[in-house]
Amino acid sequence: MPRVLRHCLHPETRIFVSNPGVVSARNLYYSQEDSVLGVDFPDGKVRKARIVAKEGHISSLYSVFADGYELVCSANHRLFTLTEVGITEIFIKDLKIGDYVMGVKKVASLSKKFVGFDLARLIGYIVGDAVVSKARRGVIIHDKDKSILSYYKKTIETNLNGHCRIERNPKTNSYRLNFYSETFVDFLQEIGVVGHSKDKRVPTSILNSTEDEIKGFIAGLYDAEGNSREAPRLFSSSKDLLKDVQMMLLRLGIDAHLLERDRTVMLPQKRKYRNKLYTLQIIGKNDQKLFIKLIPTLKGKTLRASSIWEEERLPVQAILKSIFKDLEKNGRKSRRYFERMTPLRSTVEKFIRQIKKFGYKGKKLKILKRIFDSTNTKWLKVKKIKRLPSPRYSVFDFTISPTQNLITDGIVSHNSFATDLLMAGADIRSVQEMLGHKNISTTQIYTHVTNKQLRDIHSAFHGKGGN
Repeated sequence: MPRVLRHCLHPETRIFVSNPGVVSARNLYYSQEDSVLGVDFPDGKVRKARIVAKEGHISSLYSVFADGYELVCSANHRLFTLTEVGITEIFIKDLKIGDYVMGVKKVASLSKKFVGFDLARLIGYIVGDAVVSKARRGVIIHDKDKSILSYYKKTIETNLNGHCRIERNPKTNSYRLNFYSETFVDFLQEIGVVGHSKDKRVPTSILNSTEDEIKGFIAGLYDAEGNSREAPRLFSSSKDLLKDVQMMLLRLGIDAHLLERDRTVMLPQKRKYRNKLYTLQIIGKNDQKLFIKLIPTLKGKTLRASSIWEEERLPVQAILKSIFKDLEKNGRKSRRYFERMTPLRSTVEKFIRQIKKFGYKGKKLKILKRIFDSTNTKWLKVKKIKRLPSPRYSVFDFTISPTQNLITDGIVSHNSFATDLLMAGADIRSVQEMLGHKNISTTQIYTHVTNKQLRDIHSAFHGKGGN
C-alpha cells in the first residue's frame, strides 16, 4: 500500500536539466546531476531547480497522450490542469479524456558543441535511412533521389576526407551511397547509432548538442524520413526516436505532435505483417513556418505552412463561468455557455477587457490574467489514457525545489508528494508509513524539509518508539 501512493516516471522519460539538456529518468537517477528545469507558475517561465531527493522502485504504469505528447507514469503521478480556482494538481488516475494538462512551448538549456552542423546532419540522415555495418566496415545510405545522395557524398568528402561512390541499387528502383571507413563505423556505434529501425534513438551527444547541430540533425533525418510536400511530417517505426526529436524541437520552440497508427504490410511470402508506424507532425501554422525557416532540409522548397490552426486555445471556461456567475449576482446578465468550446487566446483577451469594464476586481480575474500572460506554457488536451500490461515496471521519483515541478517529455509534472503532505499538516510518522521507510531519518532526508517546525517534529520523534 505505501508504495502505491508514490507517483513515478518510466525509466525512459525525457527530463529537461539545465546542463546538458535532456536526460532519461533512469540516467538522472543514477547520475550526480541535481540541476533540473521547472516552471515558475507566477510567470510561466522555465527556471533552474534542484533535485533534493530521489527514489527508485516498482509500479504499474499508464500511458497518457495529450495533443501529441506522451507521458508514461504511475496512477498516482500528478500533472497540472485548470479549474475555476486556476492551476490545480490532478492525479493520473483522476484524469479523463478531454481534460487539459500543462506543457511548455520552449525549453532553452545549456549545450556543448559536439561535431558541428555538417556532421550532425550526416548522422541524422544515417539514423534515418542507412545501414551501419561493422562486418562490412562501412555505411550504406539509400535514397530514390540521387541528388540527395550527391549532397551527402560531398559532405563526406569535405568533412571526413573520405572516398565514396553512388551506384544504382540492383534490387530496388533507388540509389545507394557506399562509404567504407572502419573508424567512422566505430564512431557511429560508440555514440549509439545501432539497432533495428524500431529501436533507433537520437544519440545522446546530439540530443544535447548546440541548437545549430540540432537543426542539422533534424534536417538530415528529414531528408531521409520526411514528407516532400505540404506541411512538415517525419515518419518512423521507432516511437522513441520521434519523441527524442520532439524534445529537440521544443528547444527550438516548435510544437510537434506524435501520432501512431497500425499498419499492415504484405510480405513477399504472401504473409501479412502488422506493426505500428509513428508520425511526428507539425500542426500549428506558426510552428510550420518556424520549422521551414529553421530546418534546412533538402525537401524544404516543396514544404509549406498549410494548417488553418493559427492560434492556441486556453481552457479557462470554468474560470470564466465562475466570474460571470459573480457578475450575475451583481445584476449583470449573461447568456454565454462556457462549457462547450475552449476559447482562443484572442477571445480570452476580449473577455478580460469586458470583465474589467464591468468593474470586476475579484481574485479570479487575477488568476485569469496570470494564465493569459503565461506565454511559455501551453495546455494539451488529453486524447488517450491506457494502462500498460505489466504491474511491475522500474520507476523513478524525484523531489524538486523550489519549483516543485519538472518538465517530463514536454509535460509539466508535479513534485514528489511527501513534502506536500508535511506542509499540509500531516505528521512525519504518517508520511514515514506512507513512504514505506524503516527509519524516520530516511523520511527526513527524502522530504528535505527545512521548515523549523518540521525539524522540531523530527527531533521530537527521532529515536523514540519503533524503528
